[in-house]
Amino acid sequence: MTFSAGLNVSTSSVLRLAVRMSGSRSFVVTPTETWITLLSSLGGVFNMFLGVGLFSALEVLFLLCVRLPIEIKKSTEIENVSAVVQ
Repeated sequence: MTFSAGLNVSTSSVLRLAVRMSGSRSFVVTPTETWITLLSSLGGVFNMFLGVGLFSALEVLFLLCVRLPIEIKKSTEIENVSAVVQ
């Protein structure tokens, strides 16, 4: 009894493939990528195509967390001084 004994011949296809192991070669694949090399490669690609680097992100954080509150405080002080003068 073969494995294709119960198949409908009009709607099914069977392919039987035999490989001789004595004449064939076997290849062993060992991964060379680690998580660190993968992240560094992706970071390089993002830097090249997007132009966004670590320092650019730090500059944006500095702008939002340090410079923006200082400028808002200066703006309110100028408004308060101009209101007192008038």
